Amino acid sequence: MNRRRLTVGCLMLILTSWLFCGANVRPLDAEDPETQPAQGWPAALQKKGYAPFLLSTMERLSESPAVQPRDAIDSVSVTLARGEYLSVQLGIYGIAGETSKVRVLVADIDLDIKVREVERSARYPQEFKDKWAQPGYWSPTATLRLSTELDRIGEQEKRAFWITFHAPLDAVSGLRKGSIWLMPENRVPTELQLEIDVRPFALPLARAAFGVYFSRSYLPPAARNDPRWLEAIYRDMAEHAQNSVTFYDPGNFAVVPPQGKLYSEALPLAKKVGLIHRDVPCMTLGGVHGISPEATRQALAWRREQREAHGWPELIEYGRDEPAYPNPELRKGYTAFRSIPVRLVTAMGIDPGYGLGDLHDVWVVYAGQLTPQACAEARRLGAEPWTYSCHMLSGRIPPPHRYMSGLYTWGHQLKGAYQWAYHWYVWWNETDKVPRSSTEWENWRDGAQDYRYLQLVEDCVRGNPEHPVASETRQWLDRLRRDVMFRFGDPHHATADSPVTSADYERIRRTATAYIQQLGVESAAQPKSAEPAGLKDEAAPYREQALAICISAIQTGDALQQRAAATALFERGADAAPATAALARLLDHPETCIPAARALDAIGPAARAAIPALGKMAQHEDGFVRLAATYALKSIGKPAGDNQAATAAVVAILRVTLLDKFHPVGKVSGDALISFGELAAAALPEAQQLKKRKYHLTKWPHSGLADKLIESIGRNPD
Repeated sequence: MNRRRLTVGCLMLILTSWLFCGANVRPLDAEDPETQPAQGWPAALQKKGYAPFLLSTMERLSESPAVQPRDAIDSVSVTLARGEYLSVQLGIYGIAGETSKVRVLVADIDLDIKVREVERSARYPQEFKDKWAQPGYWSPTATLRLSTELDRIGEQEKRAFWITFHAPLDAVSGLRKGSIWLMPENRVPTELQLEIDVRPFALPLARAAFGVYFSRSYLPPAARNDPRWLEAIYRDMAEHAQNSVTFYDPGNFAVVPPQGKLYSEALPLAKKVGLIHRDVPCMTLGGVHGISPEATRQALAWRREQREAHGWPELIEYGRDEPAYPNPELRKGYTAFRSIPVRLVTAMGIDPGYGLGDLHDVWVVYAGQLTPQACAEARRLGAEPWTYSCHMLSGRIPPPHRYMSGLYTWGHQLKGAYQWAYHWYVWWNETDKVPRSSTEWENWRDGAQDYRYLQLVEDCVRGNPEHPVASETRQWLDRLRRDVMFRFGDPHHATADSPVTSADYERIRRTATAYIQQLGVESAAQPKSAEPAGLKDEAAPYREQALAICISAIQTGDALQQRAAATALFERGADAAPATAALARLLDHPETCIPAARALDAIGPAARAAIPALGKMAQHEDGFVRLAATYALKSIGKPAGDNQAATAAVVAILRVTLLDKFHPVGKVSGDALISFGELAAAALPEAQQLKKRKYHLTKWPHSGLADKLIESIGRNPD
């Protein structure tokens, strides 16, 4: 990316040389068979044969509405902060005939500028199919290729340039005026007036970890071991507001120093291009598992020394990817992992968050499944809630990416947002020197920058709490956060029209900017950074205590003691049955209901006395709380011996939760009812309703779950 500044004289020289080098240009008033009158278009544009227009960067060109005369523009305005990247999608519409070889030139602007064409093909060309690691519909859509020229624009065809402006941290604030020139080979050039306003502050580094899963094995063969390609990719990530990444080559921890390219190549390159930062963690995959605890401790001690010496980030160790729950084997293995001085992270659904969250220092929970109480419970355990998606890129439109990385991550106060995967965000062929971006990847950056605007507003309020506008600012932030947490919903469902439009994002940034300037960016106060303490071993105080002491702690202790005792009882399983009544009383309180439900879940059918309290909990406003109740009911309602009355009582509750709007609750309810067989016959009407529902993923289609339930009941739905 280069800074470009063309003087008016230089520009005129370029245009003059272009006009006299054989370009086929006719005067505006000349007759031209290719520019017959087009209905509704102004005469000047009809004679030109093409019209420039702007399209939101949240829309894909191929799916945008037809261009109308009212869409034609003669100017472009851009406002951005220092350190920010901001793009415009500058379209060109063919009014009549073919417009060929359209060059674009941005003049008299002293900022960094990158020009790309929006490629016609929604997928990479088929000739590269055999060279692509994961081809098919997972590949990027609406990709962007470095180019300042469009080969042609047919009649009634839309083409576009993607122009990205970057104001470096040392850029002078204020208004800049320049031009964007469109210069077709066979048409009259068009000058668009360009105004760029650089805001008088810089966007801070996000304190949340923004990253993508990335393995070099997905590169074309010639580039897999080429450090130049790795540097180009890390630079592309940094330019897309990423500050974290996964490292798939952490080396063998059986020796010190660990062998591998992580320390000699990947970390130095990531730091060189500004991708990684001391206080923002990254993930490593495969370094400590299967190695003796003593060897692991020695390797980790060496790594801590290297981190201090080089300013590297904390490296969190990745666990079993997307673990299933229940999972006794994993629980056994990870309990032993507690003695290893490194944090453990993995991607998971919310179910493992409920059942295995006490074993993971970082919950990277599938987007849309985090709730306020899920986040609160993670923090009570000493864990950090992050989010991820592995379905956002299956041909989806850009808006979900911007919403997820920005408002969703900020609104739920998450410490990280990840996507699977970098090789689905970009593509390349063997002649490329840098990755080709996609509109989704660009929107992921825009969202991360939304996050940084809002983080800066919060820092300004924190640093100047007595300012006359501080209270108003806090109220605005609180309203926005409530909307995200309780009204806006699952990022996978975001569209250009909902829950946040392009105009809404502009309004949010303008409002944020106004508050930042009023409060004074110089007074912004960041919270003090500290090394994360990691998970608590909550059960430790009561693990070896008598059952009566645990029950007494539940009855008379404070919330921390009650949580600790309930967790110790969870570890005892069915032997904790005498504590059922005491545990049931904890279900009404947000700070204790989850460990209490897990203990009742572990007790099983012997905890049938807690069914009424769990039924009430299953009506809680928070989906994660309802999920915990549903798991406990599933366990308690198992048909066995004299448990038929309890099973019937549980079925009556699960009939309702089967249709829960929070998908994981409906899934667990369905699984429970299926396991009850004919005893779940009362749920047949709800199963038939469930079959008609749709869900945004195919992994657990409601209709399939309903079919299994109907089959297990043994009744003909007719």
